[in-house]
Amino acid sequence: MAEYKFYLKNGSVMTGRGYETKGNEVIIQLDNGNLGIPLRDIHKIEETATSEAPIEGTIHAPKQEGVEVPMSSAEQEIKAGEGVIEKAPASDNTARLSELRAEIDSLASDLTALEEEEKKTQQSIDTMSKRRFKYNRIQMMQLQNDLEPLQQQLYSTQQKKGELLQRKAYLHGEINALEHQ
Repeated sequence: MAEYKFYLKNGSVMTGRGYETKGNEVIIQLDNGNLGIPLRDIHKIEETATSEAPIEGTIHAPKQEGVEVPMSSAEQEIKAGEGVIEKAPASDNTARLSELRAEIDSLASDLTALEEEEKKTQQSIDTMSKRRFKYNRIQMMQLQNDLEPLQQQLYSTQQKKGELLQRKAYLHGEINALEHQ
């Protein structure tokens, strides 16, 4: 099974078992799930190693000796120059750092709002659930029906919060890479 190294423009390097391109995003197959990264954030993709036993559900097959594996559209776009990094002048780094910090500040306020929404939704669920041991079977079924939209809202809020935290971590990584250029 082939392993791939994904060199990101922020300086990070990730290893995955496979990948596929969907639109402007590269979906990386990791050991514990998949991760989507915008194509514009990838510097290059490199096949690094093969293991003896193929893993079920592989997206890309390993290279065989003497056989040329066609490049994916992501690799073609990166090879065509879209993913080429040149060291930016200090003024460009300063401007980009400012943009990234502003985006992190914006994410922080969005996270605060989501955490408040999450807290209120959880309190509503808890309040409604406290009364349940006084209910008969019909009332319990109604309570479950009443709780379902709140639980879905809580789940949705937690998903959004997770996405924002991922984005924030990515931005911190990009800031770190720019500061150490």
